[in-house]
Amino acid sequence: MSKPNRTAYGLSVIILLAAIVTSGCRSATSQDPVSFLPGRYTINWARTTATCTPQQLPAPLSGDTSQYADVPQTATTAQVITEVAQPADSVSLVPLSASGSQMPTLALAGRFEKTTGLGVLVRSTFRTEGPRTGGHNFAVAETRIDSVTFVPQFETAPGNQIQYALFGHGSVTLTFRDNGVSGLAFTTCTFTENLSGAKPPT
Repeated sequence: MSKPNRTAYGLSVIILLAAIVTSGCRSATSQDPVSFLPGRYTINWARTTATCTPQQLPAPLSGDTSQYADVPQTATTAQVITEVAQPADSVSLVPLSASGSQMPTLALAGRFEKTTGLGVLVRSTFRTEGPRTGGHNFAVAETRIDSVTFVPQFETAPGNQIQYALFGHGSVTLTFRDNGVSGLAFTTCTFTENLSGAKPPT
């Protein structure tokens, strides 16, 4: 009876173990990327000039801009530090103030598709403004819809953390009503916005 080829057997075991280890690494890699998506992103937030129809929005009577809806009078771009969270099958973008605190009233949130990196984010709010010329104190309904895509960029050491870039675009509609949210619409202002940015390496 011939003796088993121990060299060939040992080589087979090594190849099998290598295949198992490689398979395990690939499985972890396929599951890990999304876990690195949350964090603080530096986002360039560009907005077009708002268009109001059927009539122009009356001028504010107070210099306190916090009393009024944010309606861009010219095309603007601002750099905004934004906290991104990704609970379950959803994603949220929460802008931070200059002091670093979250501003939840400005948050966008919605469903997130892990396989494509696409999130459809919305915000619907109501507020009552300060006084405007003509005796108006408008109730303002805001509807905002943004499509945002997260794109993996590169891995960083240690830990091979995958960093993300963010790209998006959306539309904003502001309806100004006299006599409360159920009152007649005085005018509706619309504008579009584009988002681009990234989560810096840690």
